[in-house]
Amino acid sequence: MSTSILALPLRRRRDLLAARQRARQIASLLGFDRDERAVVAATAFEFARLTLEERDGATLHFVLAADRLQVFAEPGMSFRLERPLPEKGRAMCAEDVRWAVQELQMLTPIDLFEEVHHQNQEILLALGVRDRVEEAA
Repeated sequence: MSTSILALPLRRRRDLLAARQRARQIASLLGFDRDERAVVAATAFEFARLTLEERDGATLHFVLAADRLQVFAEPGMSFRLERPLPEKGRAMCAEDVRWAVQELQMLTPIDLFEEVHHQNQEILLALGVRDRVEEAA
């Protein structure tokens, strides 16, 4: 059985930022570690960007199915991200996850500066230089 936890309309370029932010939030809620959150967020952004380049409108889907997070765009794009849920994510009821995501959407406005900050932190951590940047600041 699968449960849709978010269907995000893609109409404008700013929806790409929403896709990245919501993907990161969903991955965090499900208990993915920092690296996996970065993968999910970056992949969702790229799926949304590629889809929007090909079509005037589409929907980016986030689905829980068989203890996996699935991210894909419809209509028509053939790519799909599937990641096994960590223990925390498997312990959560899919309906509770959907409710929490809806609450996040209402309570968390899209913030370009904050999302770029998160992206920069992910890159610096991946490169192993964040501590040196903070020391220099």
